[in-house]
Amino acid sequence: MFLFFIVIFSLCRLVNEVDEVVGHRHYITSDDLPKLTYMSQLIKETLRLYPPASSIGRKTRDECVLDGHVIPAGTNIMVMSLSCSFIWSPDMPQRN
Repeated sequence: MFLFFIVIFSLCRLVNEVDEVVGHRHYITSDDLPKLTYMSQLIKETLRLYPPASSIGRKTRDECVLDGHVIPAGTNIMVMSLSCSFIWSPDMPQRN
C-alpha cells in the first residue's frame, strides 16, 4: 500500500513538471529534456531498482581474493545486477 502512494505522488509530481515545461504542446522536444529533471531522476531510479538486464558476465583479468576466496585470473563470473540494487551495508557511503 505504501508503494502505491509513492507511485501516485511521483506521477502527480511528474505530470506537474511536464505541464510546466511543455505547456500546451502535445510533444516533448530535445530542448525540453534538460529541464525535465524530475523525470530524469525518476527514470534513473526505476532502472536502478529494476534493471533491464538481470545479470552481467565478466572475465577476471587478475587473480583476486573476495571474502577469503581466491578467484584465479581468467575466471568467468556473473554479477546479478538486481541484487546489487538492494545491497546495503553500514560501511557503504550514503547516496545524495
